[in-house]
Amino acid sequence: MERKSVHFFDLQSNRTESEFLTDLSEINKIIKQLGYKGLEYKFYKIKDFDTSEKYRYYFDSTWPSDNIYEEVHNLPAYRDWRKK
Repeated sequence: MERKSVHFFDLQSNRTESEFLTDLSEINKIIKQLGYKGLEYKFYKIKDFDTSEKYRYYFDSTWPSDNIYEEVHNLPAYRDWRKK
């Protein structure tokens, strides 16, 4: 069974969208280099005219199974990236 992972958030005051996108691009590259082609995080933000004050961003990913999700998230390269 497929696993969908969705994370709603607001940027920290010391982070820019550009910095976040750079980090997301980096982990997507790592995942691909480890042989998991087609698995990636995608970034979204609400429109500027939306008046919502919280959770203006989210990123998601779709995994073939819970096992693959856990496998990737437990890889040393992924865990090292998370420590940044």
